[in-house]
Amino acid sequence: SAGLAGVGGSYAVAVAGRARGRKAVVVGAMLLSAGVYQAGVAPLSWIVPTEVFPADMRMKGGAISSMAYAAMVQLVLQLHPLLAQHGVVPFLVTYMGTTAVAFCLNRALLPETVGRSLEDIEREAFGGGLWRRASMQRAQRLLGLRGEE
Repeated sequence: SAGLAGVGGSYAVAVAGRARGRKAVVVGAMLLSAGVYQAGVAPLSWIVPTEVFPADMRMKGGAISSMAYAAMVQLVLQLHPLLAQHGVVPFLVTYMGTTAVAFCLNRALLPETVGRSLEDIEREAFGGGLWRRASMQRAQRLLGLRGEE
């Protein structure tokens, strides 16, 4: 996505500015990355849940996902000073790692809906078929949401 590319590009500019001893470039690039993130990536935390959850679960699902997002933001804020003591590389490695985990969770837990109408998705969701993928069933068992079958 353009948002993630903008964040990554501004991190690259910050690293290059730091290597050349240009503090103003580093600060500007970090401010730019924050702005790009807030404009391009952060809205996904409330847009995606409203699209993923069926209408009858949207309010509860949106609240839970917003709470999880807020908790992760707090965790990042608490870890930020610890990572800052060790330089730029730990930031990038940590953020790359958490992004990879999020990607894997999305691939495993969210059903694919490309090429399907909203009516088909709704019919399948209320029929219990939307979450029948093997990965979703394993995740539900691991989380204790379903017993062994």
